[in-house]
Amino acid sequence: MKSFETDKLNDLSDVFYAVFGGRPDNIREMEEIMKTNNLNQLLFATDIEQILKYDGFFADETIDAVYALLPVKIPLNKKKDLILLPQTFRKLNAARIPRPASHIVNIDFQKAFHIYNVRFSFKIQEVIQEIHSLQQQKEAQKQELEQKSQHNNETNAPKKQSESPKITALKKAREDKKSQKLEEQQKVWREISRLNTKKQALEKRKATPLEFLSPEEQKKEIQRQRMAQARAKKPRQASKSTKMKDLTPEQQEALREANRRRNAVYRERHRAELRAYHNSRRAKLKEENPELLKAIDKKNNAKPSCKKAKETYYLLNKEKVDLKNKNNPNRPAINKRYKAKKRLKKTGPIISSLLQGLLAVKSR
Repeated sequence: MKSFETDKLNDLSDVFYAVFGGRPDNIREMEEIMKTNNLNQLLFATDIEQILKYDGFFADETIDAVYALLPVKIPLNKKKDLILLPQTFRKLNAARIPRPASHIVNIDFQKAFHIYNVRFSFKIQEVIQEIHSLQQQKEAQKQELEQKSQHNNETNAPKKQSESPKITALKKAREDKKSQKLEEQQKVWREISRLNTKKQALEKRKATPLEFLSPEEQKKEIQRQRMAQARAKKPRQASKSTKMKDLTPEQQEALREANRRRNAVYRERHRAELRAYHNSRRAKLKEENPELLKAIDKKNNAKPSCKKAKETYYLLNKEKVDLKNKNNPNRPAINKRYKAKKRLKKTGPIISSLLQGLLAVKSR
C-alpha cells in the first residue's frame, strides 16, 4: 500500500484513501482492508474500486448510509485530522456527477435504509459532540496561551497597551456569532435527519402490502391512498391561506421563523447544486454583459454592511494587514497615487475654477 497524506479533501477518493490509511495497490489488498472496515456492511471491494479509479458516485438514497459508516475523524496526515461533515461528503460526491465517465455505485437500498435508520442519527450526534469538544479544547488552549503571555509580559517585559473596548466588543460579538451559527447548524442537521427518517418510513410503508403493516400504519396508508385519489380526481384549487398582512405580529413572526428554518434546511441539502447554479449564472453574465456585473459588484461592495465588515476585519487583523501592505511590491506606486489624490482635494477646486475661467475667455 502506498502512503497517502494531504492537507485538504479535494476528491471523493481522498476520503477513502484517508480512511484506509493509504492507496491500495490492487483489488486483493482492497479486499483485505475491507474485511476489518465498517464499510463492508454496505460496500464490496469492487464498489470501492469504482470510487477510487472509475469516477463512481453514490445515489442520494444511499449517500447518507455510506456517510454513517465512515469514522467521525478522517486522518489527513500525521499532524492533522478532519471532522467530516455530511455536507462536505455530499459536496465531494456531487462533484463527481458532471464527469464524462461518472456512474452510480450500485448499493442495496434495503441495506442502506436499515443502516441509515440505525446509525445516521447517532453519527450526527457524535459529530456535534466532537465539534463541541474541539471548540472547548481550542478555548482552553487559547486561555492557557493568554495566561502564559500575560505572565511573561508581567515578569520579563513592559506591559503592552491593552485592547481598546471597541476591539474587545467586536471579538466578543464574533464569538457569540460563531456559537449562534453552530447552534443553528445543529438544528438544521437534526431537522434534516428527521425529514430523511420520515421520508424513508413513508417509502417503506408505500412499498409494503397492507396486510404486513401494523394497524396504526394501515390507517395511515389507507388515509394517504384516499387523499391521493381525491387529489387526482379534483383539480388543484388556489391556496386559501391567510395573507401575511392579515396576521397578528406574533403569528407573522412565527411564520417567518418557520420559513427561515425551511429555507435553511433546503440550502443545506442542496448546497452544492445552488453554488454551481450561482457560479454558472455569474459566468454567463460576465460573458454577456461584464459592465452590468461590475455595476452589481460595485453596488454590493458599497453597502453599509460590507463597509462595516471590512472595517471590523481591519480592526481585528490590523497588524497582519499593515504588514501585508508594507511588503506589497506596488507600495511606491500606491503611495504616489494616494499623495496625488490628497493634493488634488486641496488644489482641485482652484485649478477647476481657473480652467473654467480660461474656457470662458477663449469662448469670447
